[in-house]
Amino acid sequence: MNPWRRRLLYFVLMPAILAAGGILAYTTWSTAGRFRRLGEQTIAENTLLLVREKVQTIERYIIDQDNAACRLVDVQDPVALDIAWRRTAADTTPSIRAMLVLDDTGSILHTSFRGDERTRRDFIKVFMDHLLPEMETETLHHGRLKHLHRRIGTDDFLIAYKPVMENGSRFFIVAHHDTGLVVREELARLFATDEGKSQFNVVGENNRRIYGPSLDNAGDYLVGHRFSTTFYNWRLQMAPKQAPRLEAQGRSSRMSDLALVAIALAVLLLGVTLLLYAAAQERRLNTLKGDFIANVSHELK
Repeated sequence: MNPWRRRLLYFVLMPAILAAGGILAYTTWSTAGRFRRLGEQTIAENTLLLVREKVQTIERYIIDQDNAACRLVDVQDPVALDIAWRRTAADTTPSIRAMLVLDDTGSILHTSFRGDERTRRDFIKVFMDHLLPEMETETLHHGRLKHLHRRIGTDDFLIAYKPVMENGSRFFIVAHHDTGLVVREELARLFATDEGKSQFNVVGENNRRIYGPSLDNAGDYLVGHRFSTTFYNWRLQMAPKQAPRLEAQGRSSRMSDLALVAIALAVLLLGVTLLLYAAAQERRLNTLKGDFIANVSHELK
């Protein structure tokens, strides 16, 4: 082989072959990863749409009850609330356990409670000590409904409150929701039709599980959405029922793609090595042939 052809082989063709092999391996790996991520993204987007729908359904369920209860309150005759609200409360506002009317200073003018006297006293104490100080009584506009969601001790509390004006005086209407009932009944009923396709739960601060199973094994297929208006310290999470299997298949697919790319690179390197070895052997034979011919010529002379 001529010297210039050897230089062309060593310094041009071999680097070009190795570069082409590397580019091909990277493209194959990148394309496979892109298709895999596209599939995961499609599943995640569909799951997110469903999560948002469920969150909006729960929040609308709470807000509709709040508005229905507030329409029954006559701040000039709050005692009538016992008749107007409690008569239909089980049907129209099933998760509301108490209604309160406050004056502009935060003093309670009247309470109507669905439950025993001890439960009523316990709630009033929690309300006065913890919830009332956090209500936006100074800045909230008239007629605007606002929610306060807090965990106190081992219990979660959700209240809705609305300021109203009557004869130049400012009052507050407060509705206290039974969060346990919402979790036990409404969440279970809301997801009853999806149990065969999805798994879901509700978590609070520090991923404390409020409802549903653990979804730690869902991996990248887990989608969450926070309750923006009512239970804003909670987050609804959902994943496909087959998420653990999809996650395992994804890991297996990544390992398979990596193995195929590694094998292809190994074969390419082996081919280049054999080519270089063959070229070296040919060069060695040519050298031996040249030396033999030179020796023979020398002896003949």
